[in-house]
Amino acid sequence: MHGCDERTWLVFNGEIYNHAKLREELEQRGHVYRSKTDSETILHLYEERGVDFVDDIEGDYGIAIWDAPREQLVLVRDRIGVKPLYYYFKDGRFIFASEIKAILQHPAVTPDIDEKALYHYLTFLTTPAPSTLFRDIHKLPAGHLLILSRDGSLQIRQYWDALPPEQPIHRSDEEHKAEILRLLRDSIGFVPVFITRKQPVP
Repeated sequence: MHGCDERTWLVFNGEIYNHAKLREELEQRGHVYRSKTDSETILHLYEERGVDFVDDIEGDYGIAIWDAPREQLVLVRDRIGVKPLYYYFKDGRFIFASEIKAILQHPAVTPDIDEKALYHYLTFLTTPAPSTLFRDIHKLPAGHLLILSRDGSLQIRQYWDALPPEQPIHRSDEEHKAEILRLLRDSIGFVPVFITRKQPVP
């Protein structure tokens, strides 16, 4: 899908859970939708906020955005890493996909085993990101984004961390209770339900 000016393009795998709420806010700020998809919400957010759009979305996703005006490719993986996102970057060639076997289809990519990653796999039954079992094929870690510029410079940065901040947020007991309730309601799409009982509960 492309953005409003056809200079921003999106490839998206996943689902944005708070898409409806974000859409309402974006439309109030003047954004005009052409579809009912969460994909378009990602584009509008990116056009408004740049890479900081990841702070607003909730869900599981692998996202790729080609930004022609800035001449950069942006890859984003969801906070927990539900959706996989792999890439190959060698000799000026960059390939990305949601599965390694798709990258291996390219004639420039050889399926050489990464022996260090194999050791980790045999020890822990997994290869810690960014390694994979194949040399030169990497996985974007969960909660990270990648920016590849036209000149070939690549930067990867973490945008989310499950661990609490080094400087703890000081709240009262009542503030903690209110925040827990807010998070719980957000997580289940809270809708008030009033139950009337004809019979008393024994």
